[in-house]
Amino acid sequence: MRKFRRNSQINKTTGTIFLLLLIALGIIGYSYSHWQETIYIQGTLNMAEFKILIQDYNITLTAQMSPDNHKLELTGTITSSQSIWTGIIIKNNGTTPATITYTIATNDTEAEKWFSNQTYFYGPYLTPPSNVWNNAPSLPPPPPGSSTPPELPAKNKLVIWQNITLSGTPTHAFTIKITVTYTATFSSWTDTVSVIYTLTYSP
Repeated sequence: MRKFRRNSQINKTTGTIFLLLLIALGIIGYSYSHWQETIYIQGTLNMAEFKILIQDYNITLTAQMSPDNHKLELTGTITSSQSIWTGIIIKNNGTTPATITYTIATNDTEAEKWFSNQTYFYGPYLTPPSNVWNNAPSLPPPPPGSSTPPELPAKNKLVIWQNITLSGTPTHAFTIKITVTYTATFSSWTDTVSVIYTLTYSP
């Protein structure tokens, strides 16, 4: 009789332990399967757009614009002491502001010594005033305190007038290519437009 009770107690203990193990295993399995579930998140992400373009130009030379409005090519002849005025409107067609800087380079370092350059920035404007756009030779320089380099808010426009003058009288004929590159910068983003002059001089 004692032996039977001892075996009964052992069986109950074993059964309890086994039941607890089954419960623990079930909990672990449920937890594991719960953490293995795939979570799907739906939403809309709006990416900023960064783009500038040459919206318009005002020039007496022969002009050709690229299909993407990023390159304006100008060709013509130039005479001694002649000044060429070139006006462009750069539009910030993106959704973020931009800082505008520019560089000038030529393909002929000897011929470039005969040229001088002045560049004036006006704006920014949502709509450039006609007196700024139409009267380049009589325009005064931008007022003191103007931002340099200029800031161009999204959807705004910058009027740029550039004067290139052939100073003096070179003694030999040449054709020079002058490339003016305007660069818009915001954080790590950049975009560029350029005006390329191909000018021929004959003494």
